[in-house]
Amino acid sequence: DTLEKLSSLPVIQEYKGKEVVLNKGLLYKSEQNMLLLDQNNPYVLYQYDLPKGKIVSEWNTDKTTISDICPLKRNGQTTDEKIIYGVNPKSVFTLDERMNNKNNIGEIKTYAQKNYANKILSSGEGQFVTGGEKGDLRFYDRIGIKAKNLMSLYGDPIRHIEISYDDQYLLLTCDKYLLLINATDLKGEDSAFKRTLKLDERRKPITLQLKTKDIAKYDLQDACFTNARFDPNENGLNNIITSLGEYVIIWNYNDIRKGKFNYKIKKTDDLVIDNYFKVGKGNKIIVGMPTKMRIQNLKKIK
Repeated sequence: DTLEKLSSLPVIQEYKGKEVVLNKGLLYKSEQNMLLLDQNNPYVLYQYDLPKGKIVSEWNTDKTTISDICPLKRNGQTTDEKIIYGVNPKSVFTLDERMNNKNNIGEIKTYAQKNYANKILSSGEGQFVTGGEKGDLRFYDRIGIKAKNLMSLYGDPIRHIEISYDDQYLLLTCDKYLLLINATDLKGEDSAFKRTLKLDERRKPITLQLKTKDIAKYDLQDACFTNARFDPNENGLNNIITSLGEYVIIWNYNDIRKGKFNYKIKKTDDLVIDNYFKVGKGNKIIVGMPTKMRIQNLKKIK
């Protein structure tokens, strides 16, 4: 239960004489590589070899921008799978390192008009969901076809998407609230990933947010939620974690199911950038701050 720094990677500021500003990283190929998005050039991916500590190749998409990427399946980064998903406001596509250097795009589905999607995440079975600036969710079971379902939510930008271990629940992070969505129909028989659900078959999203009195008490009027995450537990959902400013926020999923939306809130000693549950130990969280990492025991959060 201690944090050990295994290595320090060189700072990446340029590649082949071009300035690089990294804004997304995805572990790749048995976690021996990392795929990196460049804020300065949305038409490329850089493949970074972790043992070598350097960029070893550049993937190109010709004129297709890349807003976000994810593995073909949950935990796909732990395998030797060479294909990933990508998304931008007009298309969803696959990227393959084995394609020629001029264009690493494999399959693609392009829309006639922008749908403003800039987030993508895959399920354990290989379906995927996209979301973005207009607050819409699109569910797909494969590339190249129309989305199985379009869910228009509250119109606020979706900053982050999580899918539960059983692929049943989605957790969306918006600036001022979280949304918990059951992706199955009212009978619990079909999933929005696999079948088009009629409006009267869909479940209503659950909104999670702080009480007005707590927002005032902790002076969080201007703070936005960091990426909310599930406890990665194979036996079901236990907790949801996020943060606002210097405060870590925890909801208990079993309480939510009973209609109780109480939460635990814990002040840290610095701005929280990100937070995760420690894998295999749902009672521990890892909190990332600008200059340090910390392990926190949930039992000590009141």
